[in-house]
Amino acid sequence: MARRILPIALTVLIVFVQGCSSSNTTTTQPAITTALLGAPDGTQPVSEAAAPGIDPQQPLASQTGAYAEAVARILADPKRTAPPRHIERVTGPTTAPMTPADGVAAASTVSWLDPNQFDLSVGPRQSRQIFLEPDKSASGANRPISITDAADQPKVSKPAAPLVIPSDPVDKVEQRLLGQIRSAPRDVVAQLDYQLLQLIREDSNPQTAPLAELAPEDREIVSALVDALANFRNTLRVDPGTLHNRKVRPLLDMADRIRARDGLMVPTLTLCSRVDGFGKYEPMDARFTAGKDNPAILYCEVENFSSQLNADHLWETRLFQVTTLYSEGGVPQWEEKSKAPTVDLARNRRHDFYLVKKIILPRTLTPGNYVLKLSIRDDQANRVAEATLPVVMGAN
Repeated sequence: MARRILPIALTVLIVFVQGCSSSNTTTTQPAITTALLGAPDGTQPVSEAAAPGIDPQQPLASQTGAYAEAVARILADPKRTAPPRHIERVTGPTTAPMTPADGVAAASTVSWLDPNQFDLSVGPRQSRQIFLEPDKSASGANRPISITDAADQPKVSKPAAPLVIPSDPVDKVEQRLLGQIRSAPRDVVAQLDYQLLQLIREDSNPQTAPLAELAPEDREIVSALVDALANFRNTLRVDPGTLHNRKVRPLLDMADRIRARDGLMVPTLTLCSRVDGFGKYEPMDARFTAGKDNPAILYCEVENFSSQLNADHLWETRLFQVTTLYSEGGVPQWEEKSKAPTVDLARNRRHDFYLVKKIILPRTLTPGNYVLKLSIRDDQANRVAEATLPVVMGAN
């Protein structure tokens, strides 16, 4: 340890010696300048260096040697106690200064350190400070964060998941629907889904075997819907740019077909003197004179009638009608039956349908109140509709 500290001590000693030399040179500079230029009063100056028996550097050399011996003794003592580590400067000069007026060189004014108060031992090793580089990642609250900055990572696009196509998906759906039909033959939803599946398979004709288990009205609705969709698709395939009225024609026909299943209706029944067309007629008073024949025209409008295409591709409507006059007590007084059905043929399905018939109320009817009843029978749909009209027979 002493060998390591000795070079440090010598280095400090050399620094002090150089400082003292600079101080001595500064002190003697005015004397040297006076010797060269002369005194201000014109007398011959006396140089400090010419003073007999006085060496200006002797005090500095003696003190430096004493200081070096003290340091050597401290370093050579293995049992020394380390003094406090602060360094105190001597407050005053070691010797009284001598002025040139006394004929003796001035003493050194260097402030020396007390060797007993100075320690050059190596202290304990200081802990190394580790400076952490500040975090450059974005800070925030209530947000996820990762050590690796996502922005620095290359974006790798995930490959799209392959489209898994099951083998024979239509067959699987068909088997599932057939299973539902077997378990519930009257399930209209399962029957409709099965018919739509056949339509996708380009089978435009409804399968009659599964539909046979449905109620008649449900079977007619499903068949009408599938037929309309098939006709709508075929119309677009033949002419995708066809007019709107032609595109929707299959759908309107479906509506008429379904409407015909709602039930035959006679919303309007009246006696007229003249009829020019649907809704165009001249109504007449239903008061007649008893004892004579009273001619009239019986006008009625029919809804939800059935029309079917015949062999000539014409929409055919067949209706039977029976007219009966009842007394106030409900006894039939007069009746007229059509011997043949009223047949209407048209190239387009009719939406407005009316019937007219000339009748003659007989003279045999006595005065009183009567009820005229009209019965319409649709043999194609096997349905019947009725409507009544009050009639009064007055006296002569």
